[in-house]
Order: sequence, then structure tokens, then C-alpha cells
Amino acid sequence: MLTYNTTLPNAPPRGLPAPQIQSPYGRFGSAHSDVLASQMGSNNADYELAKARGELDYATKRQAAEQQLALSGLQQMAQAQQNRNALVNSRVGAVSSL
Repeated sequence: MLTYNTTLPNAPPRGLPAPQIQSPYGRFGSAHSDVLASQMGSNNADYELAKARGELDYATKRQAAEQQLALSGLQQMAQAQQNRNALVNSRVGAVSSL
């Protein structure tokens, strides 16, 4: 006989199970350390090259910034000297016109 109690499931409903993602390196261990170690042999030269290029790029940019700062300082000093000369000349002109 079909009743309300017999139509209910025996256990409460559950959601779908979460998908289990398999690691592509599962057979090599969970930490992948041996995979990375095996790749370091081929990647080590690339890493060293990239590191050297980065250091060279940094040194080049630093040198350019230092040169730009020095040039800016020289330009400001020259402008200050011109302003000083103009002030002295205007004072001399003012005194001589008296």
C-alpha cells in the first residue's frame, strides 16, 4: 500500500558529489618536487639567462636614471646662474641709471 511514509526516501537527500580533480603529476608524488627537479635541468639555463637579462636591464635603467638626474641638476644649476646674472645686470642697470 502506498502511503505518505512509504513514499519518503529512507535517507535525506544529498547534493551531488564534488568533482575530484586528478593531478596531471599524480604518479610523480603529491608535492611534484621530483617533477620540478627534473625540469630544473632544462630550465636552469633559461632561468640564469633571464636573471642575467633582468640584472642588466636593471643596471641599464639605473644608469640612465642617474644620468638623467645629473643632467637635470646641471640644467637647474645653469638656469640658476643665468637668473643670478640677470638679477645682477638689472641691479647694475638700475644703479647706473640714477
